[in-house]
Amino acid sequence: SGIVVGSPQQVLVDIDLKATGQNTNQRIPVAMTLVLDRSGSMSGQKLEQARRSVLQALEQMQDGDWFGFVAYDHAAQTLVPLQPVGPNRQTIRSTILNVRAGGGTQIPQGLERGFQTLQSAPAGYARRVVLVSDGIDGSGVGPQGVRTTVARYGQSGVTVAALGIGTDYDEPFLTAVADAGNGAYAYL
Repeated sequence: SGIVVGSPQQVLVDIDLKATGQNTNQRIPVAMTLVLDRSGSMSGQKLEQARRSVLQALEQMQDGDWFGFVAYDHAAQTLVPLQPVGPNRQTIRSTILNVRAGGGTQIPQGLERGFQTLQSAPAGYARRVVLVSDGIDGSGVGPQGVRTTVARYGQSGVTVAALGIGTDYDEPFLTAVADAGNGAYAYL
């Protein structure tokens, strides 16, 4: 009910702000490629969580956004070429649900394929690559090598983010990807 003057104390304040006026900012449309790790280390619950995350990202995209989907194990494969979300949402969803685990892990190949997929993005779109992986890489490139590769993508205007999956994810590797790509890093 009051603050005592002259005595040290901690005070917590809850501030509630409400914007007034009209929103003059328009959302920039997004062209995003999700790069999903489908290697053997992702089998079971990890792959299920990863698929749900990719589906959730797809559902949050607007009809005018563009979406591409790359999956990798010992090699990267474009499963959904970059295309408008609106008329293709159900087909993309089915493709994501049909991904199965198996094989080795070549994260740099997956990222490179995701970057290549974005080359057909329409002008004026924000371009994003999101890596969904446990970060356990078999390429031998290491965090510093992947950092160099991903930094090159940023020079062309692509932001790269990473989503770590599972309790054994390689945080240094995934953090290197996100830091070099000027993107966010999160753990699922």
